[in-house]
Amino acid sequence: MTTALERAKAAAIKKQTTSLITDERILMFGGSGAGKSESYLSIAEALYQRGDDVKFYVLDTDKALAATLHRGYPHLANIFEWEYHRNYTDMRNYVLGVQERVRPQDWFVMDRVEKIWLALGNWFVKRVYGMEPDEYFIQVAADIEALKKKNEKLIAEAARTGKKPGKIKKGTGKEFGGFAGPEWQSLNRSWAAFQERAVLEMPCNVFACAGIKELSDSDPADLVAMYSGYRDDGHKKQAHDYHTVLQIRRGQKRRVYTISDRGDREELKQEVIEDRAFSEWYMERQGMI
Repeated sequence: MTTALERAKAAAIKKQTTSLITDERILMFGGSGAGKSESYLSIAEALYQRGDDVKFYVLDTDKALAATLHRGYPHLANIFEWEYHRNYTDMRNYVLGVQERVRPQDWFVMDRVEKIWLALGNWFVKRVYGMEPDEYFIQVAADIEALKKKNEKLIAEAARTGKKPGKIKKGTGKEFGGFAGPEWQSLNRSWAAFQERAVLEMPCNVFACAGIKELSDSDPADLVAMYSGYRDDGHKKQAHDYHTVLQIRRGQKRRVYTISDRGDREELKQEVIEDRAFSEWYMERQGMI
């Protein structure tokens, strides 16, 4: 016959085991200093204080996590593993390595995800053109400007002589972002493969931080409908691979806006968290506090 103490211990173990967070896919975007890194660190702090057996693996593209941990969270160093990378191949290899080590209750963090998208473009330029990215994009701009001047010269000559102008080429094909159509297709496929590894197939929780950018006329209609004026910086379709998309703003008070959430939390869409600890709100919605 079990004692009351034994039953209480068993209940506590069962509660902790069943309340471990798993299968979260969170994308948070906002301006510099808004509190994106602080948000996932607050989750780590709360889980650490609770005594959860959990570890955070961070792909740090800002080279800022070590200083942040040392300054505000030195006691969390043992539950964090992080690497700073600028090269896309190194980023991809780190993701593949993390996939082999994580457990369902662990967290994989990308801080910040738009820099991975930029690194992919730079990697593409080096692999395809054998050029350094800065040299490549300057050359693209020079080619566009040279074609523009050539067309202007042909039009001016036609106006002077009264003859039809010679063949005018509309563009180099690389006016939009420095890449031609087929190149964009290759980049998009490469990005989709990375997202599968880092988000969809990562066997643990995922938290991605992104900067913020204004919506433009080139953004697809589904993004315009989803956001209000601003969206996450990076690949324009990256948000579709996350369950939860949040925008964080910091003025006199910190506000977190729920842009979208997964199906079983429909009622939380457009929720605003004002001046609260992110972990408090997050764990409350998980039914953990």
